[in-house]
Amino acid sequence: MHRHRPDAVCRTARLGLRLTRRQRRRCFGLLRAAGDVWAGLIDYNRGRLRRGAGPVADFVALCRELTGVRVAELPRTCAEGVARRYSDAWFEANRRRRAGEVARYPRRKKSLVPVRFRAGQFALDGARVRLQTARGAPPLVVRLARALPYPPAQVRAVTLLIDAGRVVLDVTAEIDVGPAPGTATA
Repeated sequence: MHRHRPDAVCRTARLGLRLTRRQRRRCFGLLRAAGDVWAGLIDYNRGRLRRGAGPVADFVALCRELTGVRVAELPRTCAEGVARRYSDAWFEANRRRRAGEVARYPRRKKSLVPVRFRAGQFALDGARVRLQTARGAPPLVVRLARALPYPPAQVRAVTLLIDAGRVVLDVTAEIDVGPAPGTATA
């Protein structure tokens, strides 16, 4: 697992994509599948509450519920990422309620949810990015509209999302921080 270094910062750049119709359809399919996972988790907890059982918000327990579930071309690790965000939202609402603030647990279904690909789930090759898909589905290769602003070796994650109706890719890189100007290094 990659650890954060104290001498580095994370930066994110939003890049447009040049997509064919088929690639665009597959990208929307991944985003829709992530939305289906989010909606499924909401429905699962709603059903548990109706039966008198407590909600499940623990990340590990949510991942256990996702075991064996195939959601279109969405890879398992990306589905777990959606479960992680659901769990974080649930516990954040819980924390705010305990602090006396008004907060609601996740209950709104989203049709398109951003999909995050971490190290090992994507590959950069010049202006092309290969995104991992579910087992048995061909990988999704998309072209960037402009060059990466960071060296490829420093890129840690990419996120597929919709911005103003366009499919874009957020590229997150870990950038080394040099000494401040005017400071001496020994």
